[in-house]
Amino acid sequence: RMKKILNNPAHCVSEMLEGITLTRSDVRLIAEHKIIIRADVDELKQRQVVLISGGGSGHEPAHAGYIGDGALGAVVCGEVFSSPSQASIYAAIKACAGPHGVLLIVKNYTGDKINFKLAAERARIEDGIKVESVVIADDVALLSDGDDLDRAASVGARGLAGVVLLHKYAGALASSGMKLEEIAERARDFSKQIKTMGVAMTPCVIPSLGKSTFEIAPDEIEIGLGIHGEHGLEKAKMKQADEIVGDILNKIIKFSSIGRQSSERRCVLLVNNLGSATVMEMSIIARAVLLYFGKNHPAISVERCYVGQYLTAMEMSGFSISVAAVDANILSCLDKETSAPAWSPVRQRPLTQLQQPQVVTPTQVVQPTAELNAEEPDSVKILRSCFLAVCDAFEKNADFLTALDAAVGDGDLGSNLETASKLLKPELASKTFSQPDKFLSALGYGLQQHLGGTSGPMYSIFFLRMARGLAGGASDAAQWIDGFQAGIEGIEYLGDAKEGDRTMLDALWPAQRAAKDALRAGKPLSEVLKSAMEAAAHAVGKTKDLIAKRGRSTYLRERVLGHVDPGAKAVEIAISAVLDVLSH
Repeated sequence: RMKKILNNPAHCVSEMLEGITLTRSDVRLIAEHKIIIRADVDELKQRQVVLISGGGSGHEPAHAGYIGDGALGAVVCGEVFSSPSQASIYAAIKACAGPHGVLLIVKNYTGDKINFKLAAERARIEDGIKVESVVIADDVALLSDGDDLDRAASVGARGLAGVVLLHKYAGALASSGMKLEEIAERARDFSKQIKTMGVAMTPCVIPSLGKSTFEIAPDEIEIGLGIHGEHGLEKAKMKQADEIVGDILNKIIKFSSIGRQSSERRCVLLVNNLGSATVMEMSIIARAVLLYFGKNHPAISVERCYVGQYLTAMEMSGFSISVAAVDANILSCLDKETSAPAWSPVRQRPLTQLQQPQVVTPTQVVQPTAELNAEEPDSVKILRSCFLAVCDAFEKNADFLTALDAAVGDGDLGSNLETASKLLKPELASKTFSQPDKFLSALGYGLQQHLGGTSGPMYSIFFLRMARGLAGGASDAAQWIDGFQAGIEGIEYLGDAKEGDRTMLDALWPAQRAAKDALRAGKPLSEVLKSAMEAAAHAVGKTKDLIAKRGRSTYLRERVLGHVDPGAKAVEIAISAVLDVLSH
């Protein structure tokens, strides 16, 4: 269902346009027709061809974000995902028409094409205005073998994010003083060189409808979709980023001129955020796109790679990739300065292969204290078995710990412990250690490198202090319990925390005391560990009634009540895994 920051859905477009014009001194609003136009249009139209674009709203920053010097002169906005009316387009043409004429840039959708075409015809017949149109149909999702690529619009190819490149190219030509007919011809040629395809993880919600127009299952993606909340060409199971990008680019290249040319091939890329993809996701997608060209098409020279929100579909989580064949003239136009706020200038070639910096890595700086030909005592072998069991337990409980942490913190504990476990297991399994303290030191340093968040330094100092405490010997249980205590004190020191602050200490201290008491009572090792385990579990349960005094849970205050502390729960899981190993 809809959850948007609006007033009245019926007025969302009008109020959005008012907001745009209130924040930009270089544009004006013709409210009756939902037209945003350059404030200096009367002067502009006397010196050059004026470009008009537009279509349904919901694609922001398109289309108003591309008004500016070297770009558009006006845009006509329909309701969300609906074409503007012929009357509004005609009003925009009238307002922008000067001696040099008007160029309309239209995306290949039935409503847009009909209304822009009708408005242009009316302006020519009734007013004698010079009007040319360019229709872009850059979508390749619906293309099949044998289709006439020069007539993509006739086979249902839609106008997608590639229109942004066309805005910039034609805008630069117009600002140079070129005549209308030549701009139109060059823009039509360039539009045929732009190929786009998109994919979405979630649909979007149309304000007037109050819900999405289709559903995507959690393990599915929608491939080859348009920009109006409609279904794509097909659904597919969720894949990794590299594979999704590869599938899309394989089809784009198949139907692109750069995939057929035998001479030098140059292109620019537009990696477009369809709405709510994160910066992290977009960077990973851009990486996949560029490495794809470096690996699969090294003969194609990628001249520019534009990454960001250029043309969206409301809050849809997804992206599109546009590949445009270019020459020196087109590239020069794309590089030309513009005041359009939505255009992100890029004037350098990207890399299509990763360059490895010549620096010393952390692994080279901190070598765990392993000995090549050391003979391992049984104590190290048992310690390694305990370590591996704890790693397996953290991996098994990763989702559970993440859910606990998400309820009271930032939700990264389970995934961080899982990642560190997977990285440390092979690293420590391949090394030999002569004493337990050597193993624990290596573990402590490894955690500094592999365990992210606050947990990394806390676990690291625990094992480093424990190793220091066991350096004089680790032959009996009392020494191990003392080492355990030294590790806990290290956490207290580093975190400036104490028992009762709702942290991992609330499980560690009770476990230490219980183990020490059981050992003093003469109980066997299995009973000592069982006492520690039971004390930790009991203490974890009591954290449900504690208000946090350290960590991110402090921000939630009373809202943490009723939830156990995830850090303390992780300690309980670890002690349980150790107990299971030593019991067998």
